[in-house]
Amino acid sequence: ILNIFLTSDEGGLCRTIGGIYWIILSAGYLGSLLWGSAILLVATMTNYDKTVVKTIGIVLISVTLLYIRSAAGFSFGLLFGIGLIAFAQNFSTYACDVLLRYIGLTSSFYVILDIKSDLLDRNVPDSDASKLAEMLHLPSQLVGGAWFFFALFITWKVLRSTVSGK
Repeated sequence: ILNIFLTSDEGGLCRTIGGIYWIILSAGYLGSLLWGSAILLVATMTNYDKTVVKTIGIVLISVTLLYIRSAAGFSFGLLFGIGLIAFAQNFSTYACDVLLRYIGLTSSFYVILDIKSDLLDRNVPDSDASKLAEMLHLPSQLVGGAWFFFALFITWKVLRSTVSGK
């Protein structure tokens, strides 16, 4: 990763050198889904909530300092990271558990809505889906649809797992 640009309108761009192109193209949507799922699973299946909140804050600050170059992204990353650390230090384990569940659910559900809005409801010529579709010689709506159903499936499996405890 060379740098990451985040905008206040929920957009962004990650500039990289090398790597596996189809994974990089999928990382924006599906990476958010997998991180949200992991956070939700950790929140529901462990008692390390304060440590996890603090660790996410530290990682967020570190990634922001290393890679984020836009003013909006830099400000958000630093402030949210500091906020997470302060939250973990000043609130109970239960409050940290609720916060982690909220972050995990929000991240997972937002991916589904974002894919639908960006890739299924409209066709953006320079989107990650259009670039991956071009690489695979497929329509971009097909790639968006595959990501959408994958996101629905993973979210359903994670929610089912958190409810059943398995």
